[in-house]
Amino acid sequence: MPIDVVAREGLPDSRRWDVEQAVETAGRRLPGVHEAWVVPARAGGGFCVRITGPDGFFCQTELVGDETEAEIKDKVMRALEP
Repeated sequence: MPIDVVAREGLPDSRRWDVEQAVETAGRRLPGVHEAWVVPARAGGGFCVRITGPDGFFCQTELVGDETEAEIKDKVMRALEP
């Protein structure tokens, strides 16, 4: 599993599994091990997915909080594109 979701701060229990699965699925093709944090966004009631990896890799995307698993996966995949 290339992306390991290590933190889910403020994410409701009812959403944890969907968000975690979407993030892990989006990163299946990444080389090396990456870590993701799902934290509250600075503005509004959404969340921010931050992903770090080897060689200083960093990307992030924001979620409004009501996305489907497919929408979350799509947003994370787009954030991971070079």
